[in-house]
Amino acid sequence: MSQVIRIPGHVYKRLESKAKGFDTPAGVIEKLLDFYDQHNLNPPSVNATSLHSASFLTKSSSDETRRTNRKSDTREQQINNRRSDGIVKFEHLDPKAQGQVRRDRFKDMINCKGIQLFHDSGVIYKTKENKIVGIASASESVVKPGTWFLGLPPQEFYTIVLLCGNKKTPLFRSDMFSIIPSNEFVKNYVRKLSRDANGQIKFHIIQTAGKLYLNIPKQHEVDQHDVEVGQFVDKHENLRSEGEPKDAAASQIRKRRRIVKNVHRTGHSALTEKSSSELRWIREYEFDNSNNITLKHIYTVLFFMKSGCTFSEATKAALKVFTSVRDYQTISDKCARRFAGSVDNFVYMFNTGKVLDELAIKFDLSQNDYNVFKVLLKK
Repeated sequence: MSQVIRIPGHVYKRLESKAKGFDTPAGVIEKLLDFYDQHNLNPPSVNATSLHSASFLTKSSSDETRRTNRKSDTREQQINNRRSDGIVKFEHLDPKAQGQVRRDRFKDMINCKGIQLFHDSGVIYKTKENKIVGIASASESVVKPGTWFLGLPPQEFYTIVLLCGNKKTPLFRSDMFSIIPSNEFVKNYVRKLSRDANGQIKFHIIQTAGKLYLNIPKQHEVDQHDVEVGQFVDKHENLRSEGEPKDAAASQIRKRRRIVKNVHRTGHSALTEKSSSELRWIREYEFDNSNNITLKHIYTVLFFMKSGCTFSEATKAALKVFTSVRDYQTISDKCARRFAGSVDNFVYMFNTGKVLDELAIKFDLSQNDYNVFKVLLKK
């Protein structure tokens, strides 16, 4: 039975120099063995165990080369290589790569709200007014569930963003939430936080009894205590500088509002033929997104739910708008299974006001598409 051996490059070159004509590496090795036998020479003894431990009997050198190349991949290549249907598999990424993915997602989400951050260096970003924002990221601790340990370089921040990765729970349906404290909070508390030997600012977030706290370590004779930060969860407005318009896309929203203003007059008559007729404009409307049909169905279901319908009633009412769809279950699947994962999650997002942000993340909504849903959901 043939065996596969791995030979260092310099040894292979020596064998190659002894080869003649069509000699193979095995042929050269056999000639060397013949030489020892003919001259009654004993080659240096090598224990079979040491041969095995030295990894001679392993995969081929080409496998080793591929393995080395994989190690040299940049984090960006690592992320792209592990994408599946646009979703990054976090379990294949190191913590720094996960942080990069979370920051990219966060930037996309706030861009939909007219808020822009510009990368400066590392985890440091700047606003349009050149205000400094630090964006830290961490996964939930495996050893101590309900805790997150994050860090930022020493810096005078206008505000900070703490991106906390977590398993989907009733408290946080998304696999990531952000804590964005006000500028006043940052001024009062960040200076009190502990730092490592390099000056890195350490943030310790604790979730207990359904609330989130920032741990303030003991200083001097003052006992350590926790400051509640739940009020800052996904508080994107704190990224705006003082005096900046609350809605940078106000003109676009007003434009979209003119398109849909008649739609919102139907109130609780959502199941009537009149309301279905007024909503038929959505059939001709084209979202910027490649998931155009899915977004139309979701918008229509949300419209009827805003008018007082249950999810089941809303999907059946939407069937009257999209007459080419044969079964309301098709619309239900687009909303529940494809977008939210389940009917319960869709209803939960709707009732807790998180559906807009989840739509922005899931479908990477453009500013215009985001505004269309915002006009409907923020009414």
